[in-house]
Amino acid sequence: MVIARVDEFIEKLSSLNDENSIKELCNSELDYLREKVELKYQIDCDSKIFDNLRLAIEYKQEIKSFLPILVIGNASNLRNQLTKYRHSFRFLEINDNNSYPTYDKNGNLIRLHFAFKYLTLHKIELENCRSQNSKRNREDSINLLSFNPIKVVNKAKELLNSDSYIDKILGLYLLSGRRHEEILASLTIHDFDADTIIDSNIEDWLLDDINSIVISGMIKQKDKPYTNEKELIPILCKAELVINTINWLRENKPQPKILAFYQQWLDTGIRPICKDRVSGSKELGLRCKKHFADILPSPNGKIGDINPHNLRSAYIAICKALYDNSEYKFNNLSLDWFIESCLRHKSEKFGSVDAYKDYQLSDNDISLLLTMKDN
Repeated sequence: MVIARVDEFIEKLSSLNDENSIKELCNSELDYLREKVELKYQIDCDSKIFDNLRLAIEYKQEIKSFLPILVIGNASNLRNQLTKYRHSFRFLEINDNNSYPTYDKNGNLIRLHFAFKYLTLHKIELENCRSQNSKRNREDSINLLSFNPIKVVNKAKELLNSDSYIDKILGLYLLSGRRHEEILASLTIHDFDADTIIDSNIEDWLLDDINSIVISGMIKQKDKPYTNEKELIPILCKAELVINTINWLRENKPQPKILAFYQQWLDTGIRPICKDRVSGSKELGLRCKKHFADILPSPNGKIGDINPHNLRSAYIAICKALYDNSEYKFNNLSLDWFIESCLRHKSEKFGSVDAYKDYQLSDNDISLLLTMKDN
């Protein structure tokens, strides 16, 4: 059955020359497409089901729920329809009124039609698509990839004492879940105060059960603003170890060009072009294999093929096991939501959390972890 009505939509779109009108047209088309592919929406733990996503969002705001909106159906069907539209957008005439500035993958400033911005999947629909792909592609692997958390955490702590700044960065990858550029340049540690943002889903756990620190300077997606918001995150060691290591890196491996880049972004609200890279980018992967290949399984099946991203996945697996075995566990909190809460993702591409589902601790390894926590 033909669902997409691309020609009709493009004809209407071509006559519009302001953002609000384009947004309204895109929202109307999305309502039509969602109805045709039979998507429905429901607030987690609520009985009401909505045919219209915008009504579900309004209802969530009305009842002040912090629980996620669930997609009933397969949003991949909607994505397939949107692809037909978006292929036509490249032929639209662009001017300052119907487009917005952004950067391409090479850091070049370009303009895109507002239709690219508004005729797109909502973050919960993208999450649904990624979940469907995850079920198809990795149905069994998540239950097979466990590891000894004591060995991994102890190795990370050992690296904090290394004379190598690369080793220290790798240790913080595992113990704090932060990225290379955050660790070496953008991240700042603060005292806890009233301005600290805490995810309400895991607030009690963060405050009362696990080590945590307040940080700012977390890197967002390329199309999202860089901010100095202070947020509380879990860590897998004493805060003093993280703070001392960050201070050592700032003193011994300063990154003035990278810091200037983020300060300009913060001051102007516009991402500047920066072709400089933080120190150690090439060496990081090699050192990661050296230190962790024997104690972490490789998600891609290649023996010894471990990279820094896998350390962040291991951080998530350990945090999730600790949370699930605490008195503060909230039974309806999904794995996706937990990952977002720990990593503090701010991207509209919410489904990116699937990239951090490489590991799940077995019962035996969880027992080891809880023994370490008790001691």
